[in-house]
Amino acid sequence: MTITGTVTGDSDRRIARAAGAAIAQYVFVTENATEDRVETAGANGSCYGINQRANVDAAGDTADVALPGQRAKLKLGDTVTWGTHKLLKSDASGYGVPATGDTDYACARPLQGGVSGDIIEVVVLAPARLASS
Repeated sequence: MTITGTVTGDSDRRIARAAGAAIAQYVFVTENATEDRVETAGANGSCYGINQRANVDAAGDTADVALPGQRAKLKLGDTVTWGTHKLLKSDASGYGVPATGDTDYACARPLQGGVSGDIIEVVVLAPARLASS
């Protein structure tokens, strides 16, 4: 994967990427299939990062993407219990939900718990499928 775009901020090292369509704030994003752009990740999608910018209302607007290894805010689509749900995946809206199945792509680690609609702090992970022990 080639990463292109403008790195923003001195300490957070996020990357600014053009959106392929409107993207909500604090949702998982993935690379657009046909262009060098990002779009909202689908259910259990392989995530590129998490959009931190509000008002990404149309294709071409700039998303502020937190990349793997960075702390970010993420909106939840289901209850996340601290200590029980150690990994999160994307739901159909790009919100964070517990990753529990062998074929789930884990894209973030929660740093706190919450319920659907809450915005919590997470560490963004490079997407990886969970494996059976």
